[in-house]
Amino acid sequence: MFDFLVSADQQFRIETSAQTLLYNCEGKGDEDNRLYFDNIATSSIETKEVEPLKKILKDSTLKEDQKKEAREAYAKVNEKVMAYQHDLLEKYPKT
Repeated sequence: MFDFLVSADQQFRIETSAQTLLYNCEGKGDEDNRLYFDNIATSSIETKEVEPLKKILKDSTLKEDQKKEAREAYAKVNEKVMAYQHDLLEKYPKT
């Protein structure tokens, strides 16, 4: 199961593969769905980068100075996501 957008343009196609159903979706013929699925795919890549960092940050056996590098890497990924989303809003203000 996955979400998609229904907007003014009712003629569109969604393509994907069975192996990576959601993260491989591609909206065809509708800008809103194309952007939506691109955002999901980008977010999934960022999530994969963050998962090992989260484990380090949650590890109660590590001291704060041992978590510093993971915290900085996490912040960089977060900045990258925020910049990507800000860029989407700037480029496509009406979607």
